[in-house]
Amino acid sequence: MEIEAMITLRLELPDDTDLDDLTLELDEEGRIQFMAAGEVVADGASIIDYSLDDVEEVEEDEYDDYDDEDEEQ
Repeated sequence: MEIEAMITLRLELPDDTDLDDLTLELDEEGRIQFMAAGEVVADGASIIDYSLDDVEEVEEDEYDDYDDEDEEQ
């Protein structure tokens, strides 16, 4: 089953982190990393709290529509 969900994270970052440049990435092993200025500024251990909201199952044909939209951009 594939789902779509909204996740809210609360985490600790270095004080000098540029929040406009902050991105979330997964490394090769599937671990979460927070990047800014091309460097890892936090990882999963930095997460203080989280919530999972608005969980919905994605139908196969819905997922195909997202792929088509991505290709058009």
